[in-house]
Amino acid sequence: MNELKVSRKLHQVELTVTPKVSLFARIILLLITIPSLSLIPLLIYQVATDESFQSVKMFAAFLTLLLMCGFFGRLVLWNFFGEEKIIVKPRELEYQYSYGLFKSKPVTKVFNTVKPTYTKYQEMKKNSYSGKFFFEFDNGNFESALKLPLEEVELRAEQLNQFLNPD
Repeated sequence: MNELKVSRKLHQVELTVTPKVSLFARIILLLITIPSLSLIPLLIYQVATDESFQSVKMFAAFLTLLLMCGFFGRLVLWNFFGEEKIIVKPRELEYQYSYGLFKSKPVTKVFNTVKPTYTKYQEMKKNSYSGKFFFEFDNGNFESALKLPLEEVELRAEQLNQFLNPD
């Protein structure tokens, strides 16, 4: 299951969720990505040296392979080095995804009222549940990307509710 780190500063709470992926899944991702990456120089060489119409087909194959490598490369980075960061302040929520080598653009949601809660999921194992953070705003909502143990999500959602709505 994924790992949650919580840090509280003066007027904000920072939640950092890190994916915990099995070694088997990581190996499969690498077995798909590395051969794809190794074919790119070969295709570049073929396109550069071929003077016939075959180069158009090779260029199309190169673009397809490049897109595949980008997709699987991003998955590899996420599963090896990724984290989801959620910063909750009294009137705004900011989230960002980090892939180790690069980060997504931070997204900020400004609100007047917010209700931190969670979404419950049943896992493949019987009687095993997990959850994701879910924030309902007066002008939209946000659900975290990664699942966590249900008990931890319930506890943290209640703590966030007390932090944001101290009444």
